[in-house]
Amino acid sequence: MRTEKNGESFYILPTNCRAYYAGTFEASYQLMKQFSLGIAKKNLAKVPNNKRQKMKNALRLSVYAHAEDNDMDLKEARKDLKEEVNKVKICIDALRDANEEKPTKEEHRERVLTCTKQSGMPMIDEERRESIKENIQETRQERGEGKNKKSLKDFDMKKIFEKIKERRSERKSEKRNEKMNKREARKEITPQE
Repeated sequence: MRTEKNGESFYILPTNCRAYYAGTFEASYQLMKQFSLGIAKKNLAKVPNNKRQKMKNALRLSVYAHAEDNDMDLKEARKDLKEEVNKVKICIDALRDANEEKPTKEEHRERVLTCTKQSGMPMIDEERRESIKENIQETRQERGEGKNKKSLKDFDMKKIFEKIKERRSERKSEKRNEKMNKREARKEITPQE
């Protein structure tokens, strides 16, 4: 930002260190369209409290509850619930008026709740949600999932830094050797008197 000159703002692109004017909304929007990288779904899932992640977690718990209630495996439960989710979507669209503006959060939540009850999707209270989460964790522990994940504690940082230093010194010695070889080659090429 250059506040001393008309309050101008610029975006500095890290790859080429050039400044791009971003003083107006339109200019900023064009910059973001041109230079933005976007976000992968797995990285979006790491963002706490995003709507997509909340929906995914709710559906995952519904699948587990449905499998438990109907004594079926997760694949069958997922397939059954896919049909139920489509019913809920159709119901929500049917409740929406053609001329209606975007509904408020409360109106939308009420419609989703009404349609979910009608569709036969399992309704999960807080107690049941916690028991399902515990079951999922126990199942993962039995399978051994998550064991391979290493935390920072698992790494010996001294060894890592020693390896880095070794590599640097190897590179330096390689460069020295290259320079010495080039000098020797030049000496052989230059005629001596």
